[in-house]
Amino acid sequence: SFQVFSQEIYFAPGYSFGGYDHFKSAINYQVGYHIFIKEKGRIGLSFSHDYNNHPFGYTFSSNSDGMEYNRTVYPSNHRLEFSVNYCWNVLNSSNSSLFIGPEIGLNFFLINENGTELVNNEPETFNFDQRYWEKSKIGLGLVFDYDIRLVIEYLKLFVSLKPEVIFLSGFGQKG
Repeated sequence: SFQVFSQEIYFAPGYSFGGYDHFKSAINYQVGYHIFIKEKGRIGLSFSHDYNNHPFGYTFSSNSDGMEYNRTVYPSNHRLEFSVNYCWNVLNSSNSSLFIGPEIGLNFFLINENGTELVNNEPETFNFDQRYWEKSKIGLGLVFDYDIRLVIEYLKLFVSLKPEVIFLSGFGQKG
């Protein structure tokens, strides 16, 4: 059995960055619920929504014609994540907490992009539009949450860092 000490609901705006061009500089928000158990433990459930509209470009070679293409992309992409975590408070302080623990999430990506494509050394430009879902992608991460209680007992200020790896090509495959 476990003893519940307290509960909290939170809302957190944020910013995320990473190596996946479609979401390299995304703004986001997260809504979550924590149950504090056994004085030092915490179970968390959350929903987050990331949005990216920062243009990006890249060059690629086509396997079909051997030509090199320059692509400029104008995204309006969304990521939805449902996650669960378990964290331990590693500080012995009555005014602040540092929770550290693992997190697992289920991600859904809406890729909604348009842009231009130019073949190297050719004067013609092609336009493209793409809209598709990347569904049920597993993400594994760590949670680092630091909070400090303010003057009012039930009000806290917190900073959160959540590094995560998302398996875009399937669990255990390079994505």
